[in-house]
Amino acid sequence: MQPPKAKKVAHTHSIHGHERIDNYYWMRDRENPELLAHLEAENTFKEKALEDQDTLKEEIFEEIKSRFKPDDQSAPYLLKGYYYYHRFEQGKEYPFFCRRKGSMAAEEEVVLNVNELAEGESYCQIGGMALSKDHNLLAYGIDTQGRRIYKIRILNLETREYFEDEIEGVTGNMVWANDNEYLFYSMQDNETLRSDRIFRHKLHSDPSEDVLIYEEKDDTFNCYISKSKSKKYLQIGSNSTLVTETHILEANNPLGEFRCFHPREAKHEYSIDHVGDTFYILSNDQAENFRLLTCKEDQLGKENWVELIPHRKDVLLEDIEVFDQFLVLEERKGGLTQIKVMENQIRSQKNKTGLPGNRLLVSEKSST
Repeated sequence: MQPPKAKKVAHTHSIHGHERIDNYYWMRDRENPELLAHLEAENTFKEKALEDQDTLKEEIFEEIKSRFKPDDQSAPYLLKGYYYYHRFEQGKEYPFFCRRKGSMAAEEEVVLNVNELAEGESYCQIGGMALSKDHNLLAYGIDTQGRRIYKIRILNLETREYFEDEIEGVTGNMVWANDNEYLFYSMQDNETLRSDRIFRHKLHSDPSEDVLIYEEKDDTFNCYISKSKSKKYLQIGSNSTLVTETHILEANNPLGEFRCFHPREAKHEYSIDHVGDTFYILSNDQAENFRLLTCKEDQLGKENWVELIPHRKDVLLEDIEVFDQFLVLEERKGGLTQIKVMENQIRSQKNKTGLPGNRLLVSEKSST
């Protein structure tokens, strides 16, 4: 039996004064009957070539399954009076997203049962979930095709009814404003699937009327929308391989204009978070391994940035989590990940706890 061979159809790409021949450009058309027939032939060849391994494949599959706990559950986390977690049930392929009010001894509320959403589908993936500030609305992205192109649906958690608002062809990245009425989400380019636009949607409105609030026109950048730890700011991040830029807007003012936190610069990567009245900036400016700086929310200019954790030649500061009284640092030293929990000097002083600032509390290392 011979493997199927795809036909060659020369297509010329012309860019930067150069020409390149792509004999398989025609295979980009996913709806082309010839392409579908070729893929079917490849699948048939694969099945025939490996049919004597069917028993071994089944044995390996069963061994892999045996290493997973069929009724596993995530660690719960407390958010605005609710304990949120997800769990699996034996014999069920998809997770249950749940919460309990007040304590883990309270009655369980299934926020989203993905097994129900997957009924009748050969594939189902939840690509993002966003709770409104009052915890009554859940927006989530669902993909039933396997191309990471999602549809946003909005569920009223009190009545268990879906709103008519359904937004097609998005990335699954979304966040609510603080008024529980406006939802911000990102959308991708149809050709490259590059996330390049941020839209604003008003609850109960036609998605065709959604407002484009940001477009990343540089095709080497992707953009996304998020919310600060304080929930006070919406943040649009634009990232390329070596450059980042962030725009911010008060989450209480969803109809306002986003402003640039710091304009993009060559080889400057930074990310921000916010707690209290302070922004925390993880930056590689003059710091190959990154350093942590801060600034007041009314003094964003780079000249106002104050160093909190300096650059270290032997430690890569990979990420931070900011809390009211503590900082959690994810570092890499000697090839190993190191987690540090430190008192937050700025917040400790503000709240007059009398605790020394930035004192190391916990340090753990792992090889993963």
